[in-house]
Amino acid sequence: MGKSKSYDRIFRENIEQLVVPLANRLLNLTLPALQEIPDDLHQTIERKPDFLKKVLHPNEADNYILHFEFQTKDDDEMLDRMLEYYAMLYRKYGVPVRQYVFYIGGGMSKMKSHLFHTTLSFRYELINASEVDYHLFLNSSVPEEVLLTVLGDFKQDKADDVLEAIVSKLSELVPRSLRLKRYIKQLEILSNLRNLQELTIKISEKMALVYDLKTDVRYKQGIEQGIEQGIERSIELMVEKMLRQGKLSHEDIADIADVTLEYVAHIARQLTDQNQ
Repeated sequence: MGKSKSYDRIFRENIEQLVVPLANRLLNLTLPALQEIPDDLHQTIERKPDFLKKVLHPNEADNYILHFEFQTKDDDEMLDRMLEYYAMLYRKYGVPVRQYVFYIGGGMSKMKSHLFHTTLSFRYELINASEVDYHLFLNSSVPEEVLLTVLGDFKQDKADDVLEAIVSKLSELVPRSLRLKRYIKQLEILSNLRNLQELTIKISEKMALVYDLKTDVRYKQGIEQGIEQGIERSIELMVEKMLRQGKLSHEDIADIADVTLEYVAHIARQLTDQNQ
């Protein structure tokens, strides 16, 4: 799997748990209730948005569409795409559209976020993760948001200390070994965006949270990894079975299987695609 696809997969799996706390903590947005945008709109645009929901307020006049994109690289067509999304969404729903592009690549994004013509003025909000104080993410109680710590501004703090703090915080929030290892693996992939993957792996192994090996025998490591893969497959099959029975909600299945709600939704979409 290519690097860009690995990053995309992480955000696709975590998007539901990630956007709401980001909106609250980073953008000071209050989201009383979210409503799905029908799939038929997705089919009319070239590329499916990363996150697209209608925000419902007690006062209907305050409703708006919330649109999030995550970028690892600059896209010369981003401004045009965001303008196209805005026009289509406003035409269909008749409410304002708030758009945010969260840039997680290295350095500062050079993408244009403003458009000023004689008869048109348009802008979306461009946020550089590298400018955000890493404590904002580290102090979160949401594991998916804690992962973003590695993409923030470390200020004068050493990378070793920040990475150790991330792994420690994840271990506090996710006591279950299997889920914790999944988050640590995602952390290792994201850390590559800051050229910290090797250090991240070293620290996670030193803290004995990912590979609980008593010796450094590669054969034994291979056996344990095989067992983990078997456990993950068993969980996947269990979720599939409960979904096929159709007796439980996605929330109940997530609680029983000890997985995220997005993971259940992902398996549900796979089953739908198979049936079609």
